[in-house]
Amino acid sequence: MHTDDIELQTSQEGADEKRFISVKDEILLKSACAVGLYDVYDQYMELLDRVKSLDRSHVRPDEWKAAGEGRPLSTDLKRRIVQDVNRLSDIDETSRKRLITFLTADKSARKKEFGSYKGLSRTDAFQPAAAPALGLRVDHYGIIDDVIRHLQHQPNLTKELVALVDGKDIGAASAQLQVFKAGEFDRKLKDCGFTGKPVGRILAQSLATKPFVILTGNSGTGKTKLGELFAKWLLRDNSDAHVLIAVGADWTDNRNVVGFVNYLRQTNSESDVRLPIYQSTPVLDLILHATGSPLPHFLILDEMNLSHVERYFADFLSAMETSDGEVILHTEQSSLPRSAAGPADVPSKLKLPNNLFVIGTVNVDETTYMFSPKVLDRANVIEFRVAQGDVDGFLASGGGGIGSIEEAPAGYAQAFLDLAKRARQRPRADLELLRNEEPPNNAKDKVKEIHRVLKDIFALLQSTHREFAYRTIAEVLRYAAVDFELTEKRDGWNWQACMDAQILQKILPKLHGNKRQLETVLIQLAMYCETGRPVPADAKTLDGLSRLPVVRKTDPFFADSYRKLCDMLDSVRRDQFVSFIQ
Repeated sequence: MHTDDIELQTSQEGADEKRFISVKDEILLKSACAVGLYDVYDQYMELLDRVKSLDRSHVRPDEWKAAGEGRPLSTDLKRRIVQDVNRLSDIDETSRKRLITFLTADKSARKKEFGSYKGLSRTDAFQPAAAPALGLRVDHYGIIDDVIRHLQHQPNLTKELVALVDGKDIGAASAQLQVFKAGEFDRKLKDCGFTGKPVGRILAQSLATKPFVILTGNSGTGKTKLGELFAKWLLRDNSDAHVLIAVGADWTDNRNVVGFVNYLRQTNSESDVRLPIYQSTPVLDLILHATGSPLPHFLILDEMNLSHVERYFADFLSAMETSDGEVILHTEQSSLPRSAAGPADVPSKLKLPNNLFVIGTVNVDETTYMFSPKVLDRANVIEFRVAQGDVDGFLASGGGGIGSIEEAPAGYAQAFLDLAKRARQRPRADLELLRNEEPPNNAKDKVKEIHRVLKDIFALLQSTHREFAYRTIAEVLRYAAVDFELTEKRDGWNWQACMDAQILQKILPKLHGNKRQLETVLIQLAMYCETGRPVPADAKTLDGLSRLPVVRKTDPFFADSYRKLCDMLDSVRRDQFVSFIQ
C-alpha cells in the first residue's frame, strides 16, 4: 500500500475486514459530487454508513447478494429492509425516505431520486460498502471505476472538478483522469516528420489488445523508429521504462533475453553462505523494473528474425497466453543478486508483468528466418509499405529525417495501461462492447457483421485446411472492442475499417506456400474482400480465374486486405511461392 492511501475498517462479526481507498479515489468522489453526479459527498458517505449499521443477521446472504447484483428484491426482503431503517433513531425523516428508496426501489425510482448517473446503484455503490458488514466478500469497487470513466470522457469538466478540491495536488489528480486517444499519436507523428499512411492508432490499439506486435516491411521504412517514438511519446521523461535491443544472429537460446546463473562470480559475504551472481540482461532489468510499476514498459526487439524466434523467445510466447504465465530463470533455492553487493531480486520463476509490451521489427532477406505460425498467431502483424505518394510527400518535405516527438499529456501512459488491462481482463474484457452478453444498441448490427465475416472467412479457409482457431477469433473481437472504446463518436464506429485491419493483421499473415497450394485460396479471399460477401465459384470458374491477370478494383469493401491479396497473387504467379511477410 502506498503511503498516501487511507485505510478504512469495517467490523465483520468480531473480525476486521479492511479495504483501501486512495487519496486519488477520494478526490474523484468529492469532485463528482460537486456537480451532482452524486447527491453530495457527505450525504452519500452517510448513506453508506447507514447501510453498514443495519442489522443483517436475519437476512439470508443469497437474498442480499441478489439485491447487490441489481436483481429485483423480494417483497419480504423489502419489508425487512424498511423495518431495519425505521429502527434507526438518529436520522431525519428525509434521509430515512432517501435511504429506503436507495435500498428498495426499482431503477426508475432511484434515478428519479438520485439522478441518472448509474454509479449510484445497488450494484456499484451499495455492495462494496455493505458487503464486509454482511460477511460477503467483494473484490471490486465499481463505483470508483464508473466515476473515473465518466470523468475521463469530459476532460474540461474534470479540470474544473479537481480545482474544487481543497488542499490537493490538482496537477497530479488531473493526470490520473486522462482518457487515452490513439489518434493523438498519429497527429504528433505527422508533426515530427513521420510520413506515410497513419499507423499510430493501429499500433496503439494493437498493443492494447495484445502486448505483442510485429512490425514488418522494407528496411528503412521507420519500423524501429515508430516503436521508439510511441514509447517516448507515452512515457515522457521515464526513459528507464523502455529499451531497444538488437537481436543477434547467434541467439540460439533465451540466455540473451533473460540471462543466466554465473557460478564463477559470487556475492561478497562474511557468512558461510555465498550466492552465485545472476548475469542479467537489459531485457530482464526492464522486466524487473516493470514489476510493480504503474507505468507501461516497452521492449523493442530490432530485427527479431535474425535468429529463430522460437529458440530465444518461446517461453515468453507461452507465458503471454496466460494471466499467471511464468518464465523459469534458475533452479536455486532462493532469489539471486544481479551484482556482488546488490539485493537478491532475481526469483527462480518470473511472472511477466501485465504492463510489459513487446514490439518486434522484421526484415526479410537472405540473412533472416521466416516466422512460424506459432509466432504469427500470437501477434498483430503491421506491414509498412512505401507507396508512390509517400515518396512524393517525403521529397516535398525536403527529404529530412524524423525529429523528436512532443510528449503526450501527463496521465496518458496510465490511461493506455488501464485500457490494455481492461481489454485483457478475463473471462470477459471490461470494455463496453464485451462487458455484457448484449452489445450496445448502436453497435449490435455491426457486431453481427463482424461475426458474419469471421464465419465466412473461416469457412473459406477451412476448405483448404488453413482455418484459424479460437485464439484468433477472441483477439479479433477484443481488437474490435478496443477500437469501439477509442472511437469518440460511438454512432460513427467504422466496423468495416476495423475488420479490414484484423483480416490484414491476424488472418492473412499465416498464409504462405507455393502456387499450387495458395493461388485458389488467394483468389477466393480477394473476391470476398472485394465485395464483403461470399462469391459462389466452382472449381471450373476458379481455374479460369487463375489464368487471368489480376485486375484491381477501385473501391473494394475491405480495401487494405484486398490490395495485399492482389499483391500476393502477383507474387505467387511470378515466383511460384509467396508469404505475407516479404
